[in-house]
Amino acid sequence: MTSDPVTPELAEIADAHGVATSYLDGSRTEQRIDAEVVRTVLGLLEVDVASPTRNAWHSPGPASAPAPGHCRRRSGCAATVPAPCRAAGG
Repeated sequence: MTSDPVTPELAEIADAHGVATSYLDGSRTEQRIDAEVVRTVLGLLEVDVASPTRNAWHSPGPASAPAPGHCRRRSGCAATVPAPCRAAGG
């Protein structure tokens, strides 16, 4: 159990930016990440979580998609991620 649990609103913001709020340890037991750690990571991504309005962190449309060269994966989902190819000598 964490000392600073992630609120549903913070979890939604984190998910929108591909930031995990929990992980499975070596025993496959879910471990929750403290809200302060999640806020710190979001801050490093320049996401303002202190603002009371949703518009401060949510960008509608293509701007909210992951940047080129990045991908998101949800736990339990299998996906093929295409990789860019370069021609020999190029």
